[in-house]
Amino acid sequence: MKLAIRFPSSVVRMASFPSIAAMFSGAMIAVDTPARADELEPSIPEAVVAEESASPDAAGLHLNLYYQLATRALPEETLTPQARQEASRRQGYLAYQEGDYDAAIEHWSAWLEADPGSVEALSLIGRAWIQKGDLDRGLDFYTRCLEAGPGQIHMAIRRSELLERMGHADEAREQLNLYARVFPENPDILIAQAQWLNRQNRRVEARAMIETLVRESPMNLSARLALLHLQDNPGERRRTMRGILDLGRAPESQIPFGQSLLTHEMLTFPESSVFFDFIRRQARQGKNTRQKDLYESFLPLTNRITDDFATGRLSEGWIASGGVRALDRGRYELRAAIDQAETYLRLRRSELMRDGYIEVVLDESQGFFWIYARRSSHGMVRFGFDQDGFIHLQAWSNGELLAHSTRPWVRPPGSMTMRLEVRGDGMRGFVNGMEIFDGPVEIPPEVAYGWWGIAPFAFELGVARARIIRMDCEPEPAALVLVPPGDPNEQVAALRPYVGGISALVPAWVFQKPDGTLPEELPDDADILKMFAAFHRIRLLPAVDLSYEGDVDPGQMVEWIRRHRLTGVVLKRRAPPSGAWLEALSAALEEYPANVFLLQTEAALWDTPRAGEESRGELEVRPAVRDHLLPAAGEKIRVRELPFGGVVIPPLRAEWSVPLRVPGGDASAPDADRVVPHLYLLGTDGRLAMPDPF
Repeated sequence: MKLAIRFPSSVVRMASFPSIAAMFSGAMIAVDTPARADELEPSIPEAVVAEESASPDAAGLHLNLYYQLATRALPEETLTPQARQEASRRQGYLAYQEGDYDAAIEHWSAWLEADPGSVEALSLIGRAWIQKGDLDRGLDFYTRCLEAGPGQIHMAIRRSELLERMGHADEAREQLNLYARVFPENPDILIAQAQWLNRQNRRVEARAMIETLVRESPMNLSARLALLHLQDNPGERRRTMRGILDLGRAPESQIPFGQSLLTHEMLTFPESSVFFDFIRRQARQGKNTRQKDLYESFLPLTNRITDDFATGRLSEGWIASGGVRALDRGRYELRAAIDQAETYLRLRRSELMRDGYIEVVLDESQGFFWIYARRSSHGMVRFGFDQDGFIHLQAWSNGELLAHSTRPWVRPPGSMTMRLEVRGDGMRGFVNGMEIFDGPVEIPPEVAYGWWGIAPFAFELGVARARIIRMDCEPEPAALVLVPPGDPNEQVAALRPYVGGISALVPAWVFQKPDGTLPEELPDDADILKMFAAFHRIRLLPAVDLSYEGDVDPGQMVEWIRRHRLTGVVLKRRAPPSGAWLEALSAALEEYPANVFLLQTEAALWDTPRAGEESRGELEVRPAVRDHLLPAAGEKIRVRELPFGGVVIPPLRAEWSVPLRVPGGDASAPDADRVVPHLYLLGTDGRLAMPDPF
């Protein structure tokens, strides 16, 4: 008699599971599905399928084992009627998971024959028919399910959605209205009604309905998320996110709230920056290891992930959607299951990754092939090719293609290297080291966060596949370049070779007057750097040098940003800001979100003693400038980015202390941590201590 071991599902899904199972030589390893057993066969020959059975009643003592190691463990005629129904239920689930919908319908129909009133069986059969594309039969079973159990609110919502999908919008509305009259206090029905109104372009009515629900049920997370999708004003959306955060602050709510952040993709919205401080605090100070690990998994990747498949296995840095198997000769195959149009690899801890790249050495493939960044259910950027001879670089949000470049393309013979690179506000695509398009494509502000990965895709189910030889993914440090006053034409010429490595430009355009006020206008030649940054998709963050009074009025500062239509600014201060001033600035930014950095240093930074004069023809300049142009050797500059919208620096910390990389310094000096921001100074002679970009 052999020992059989069944591990928790979370362990079985780990890429290192074969190594763990190998420690138990001689034992059988129980897994959930035949597909998983086949997948593990090269490394675990004795993998068997486990069937989970119902707890026995007094009349079913022959089922005294909760886990049966094979479906043939007991003859069917020896099972009680309840056990036979449970066996049909489980067999139907297994068939459904494998994409064999006919078999699933057959098993569940046997269950329904034994128990004609089973609402679960009716619901599952309807779902399987819908997966087969037979919406009429699916609707029939959904209708029978509601007739058997009229109070099923979620089934009523699913039936209404199916009716709308079939073009019966009025009938869908009547279904929802009926249940709203019978269950007027049920929030799920109210949310479904509001979503129906929104799909009918009645957004104002939908929003009013959800706002009322949020006021009456402030603890309802689903209602707040529904409201978020109906709000257009950035300030309102941030306030809604803050209300969601309040739901997770209670000690007993912090683990469930963390799980909700993941399942509801709440970290993929631009307003998710509201959560950054909370996530960092929970990762450091969570009350137990489970809580710390959960929140730490949300923090962005800090190291390079490389898979060359020499061992035939996938590293733990990736999550596979399924349909993955190892091949000989160091290839790894992604293949869609028979019910899938797509199968993917998703990089762990990539949702909040900012600048970086994914590079894939691709062997043969079938269908489309895409490399993704910032992917979620409502947005993504991607680089890849189709089956019709075109290659694409695209940004999507809420089903709309917002920015893209496309060109005819013939795939080179043999294997090839594809690379998607994200830097600043742009993305670039490369094949075999050559950039495919003339310049980067813009990443719209609403596509702020999401996971990175790769995926083959085909419209025909079960066709998509790709063989991968190697994958590399690495976060890149945010690179901010300080640009002193000078000739912008010469500066553009000096910066052009480095555009692929610059995240943000910080031109010294605004110098505070001795009375604490700011100039009303930007420099006359500011448009040159504006055009340069816009073309190369580099974020432009003009420096506001607060040499006299650091605590400028936050409201006036934000109004100044708004008036000049800037994405944000860098506020250079001589002293640390007070907590009250930071709170006031954050409150002002709630209404008009902008990307604001604080740089704290006594040094002038601009390496020119008459910065104000050169900037605006004015003579006022802080006298200390002449004595302290640059930070002393080893001196660090404190850098803080306020978390509004799509940040430039990965949100691992609230504040950083970094050196200023000046001309003549070591351009290749590495950091142990790949996400420590880099601060560069463009010299007055046009030199820049930045390594050559890819």
